[in-house]
Amino acid sequence: MNAIILSGFLGAGKTSLLLQLAAYLTATTPGDKEVKVAVIENEIGSVSVDGTTLKGQGVEVREIMSGCVCCSLAGELATSIRVMQWQFDPDWLVVEATGLAYPEKAADSVREGAVRLGTCTVVVLIDAERFLQLERISPLIAGQPKHADIILLNKVDLVDDEQRNAVRQRLEKINPTATIIEISASQPLAVEVFEEMTHHA
Repeated sequence: MNAIILSGFLGAGKTSLLLQLAAYLTATTPGDKEVKVAVIENEIGSVSVDGTTLKGQGVEVREIMSGCVCCSLAGELATSIRVMQWQFDPDWLVVEATGLAYPEKAADSVREGAVRLGTCTVVVLIDAERFLQLERISPLIAGQPKHADIILLNKVDLVDDEQRNAVRQRLEKINPTATIIEISASQPLAVEVFEEMTHHA
């Protein structure tokens, strides 16, 4: 099983990306074996809106409510992963972390809980419109991309070149080793974006 940790501050576009990613992972061509995808959602204080849609695509969904995977629910996340592997044996696991989580903590829980884990890639969505403003308010904003393998700079269609370049330069300073890809998750993403996410090692 390979894992993708999908993180990003509230409103960064995780839901739009998750739906497209699940569709990409489950897509098969004639003769290919079925690819099984499991999603663990971590929502705080609200009912998930993603589960029904994902289940309609043949994706197994487990929702973890009322806490954050990076702290009080870290043990539950590890347990959920073991149970999901035993019951479902997925090829891919996607953990959609709450917008208030540090994604590297979720990745640690995945590595702790998973049996036969292949790659574990941390993908962080960044809102190009709000990042620089929000970073001044909370250390979490810069903390999320700090340990990302891939940073998806989202909503680049909503900012001018000056702001886009300023955000990109700031992200390169925070995490000089991450792959940064500019996207607009409200639109269908290029297949190369998903290939980068699934082939990153």
